[in-house]
Amino acid sequence: MFVPSTVRDESLSADQRDTLGRWMRRHHDHESFEPALLFALVVSGDKPATHITPRSWAFPGSQFETDDRFLDFVDVLDLEAHTLREGQGWYVAPTHARFDLLPSSVRAPTTAAWHRRLGTVFGYPSTAINHFIETESRVDSRARIENDDFTPEEIAYTKLVFYRHDDSIAGYKRAIENGKTMRDRFAELAEHWEIPTLDQLAKEYYQLAVAVYAGEKDTFPGELTDFTMIARG
Repeated sequence: MFVPSTVRDESLSADQRDTLGRWMRRHHDHESFEPALLFALVVSGDKPATHITPRSWAFPGSQFETDDRFLDFVDVLDLEAHTLREGQGWYVAPTHARFDLLPSSVRAPTTAAWHRRLGTVFGYPSTAINHFIETESRVDSRARIENDDFTPEEIAYTKLVFYRHDDSIAGYKRAIENGKTMRDRFAELAEHWEIPTLDQLAKEYYQLAVAVYAGEKDTFPGELTDFTMIARG
């Protein structure tokens, strides 16, 4: 689970629910799952920060095509945004103080300390950050399925964890349970905010993961490299 924000209230006004709901529906239309789900966790306070790229919010014909409109969108939700020199997109958090740990530029050396700072900004558990930094090789989800350690239906829940977890058998078991908790949380937030699209996004993302791990689909859209897994937010 994430280290939550200590300064966020999950309650939303009618205007905030409408604004967030329209953005969620746009993501659903374009089958863009992760950015919307991660952003929802920041809005609710379950996660202290995320990173939103232009590609993940400026869909053709959307109302969020410019930086100014995106900043207006963030402001409506009482969030703060910050960008790095030579970087693309925005870091989003409930308070600007969260960005104090960020490097001044994306060109900062990608050292262990850099990854630790970035993981802390995003609210990754310290155990997950240490695992990412200290583990040179890993047993990925497909290998666990091939070894009959877990079924595709079980392993698919790990996609709702959103960070690299301990890849031991016990680590995967914890990630699966955390993923189930996150799936329930998205359903709870969708009902609380009256945004059914949020629950649909989480449901369809899980179903996509099952299909990929069962071999019915080759890969996830825009599947990420090892390095960007911790930087995605």
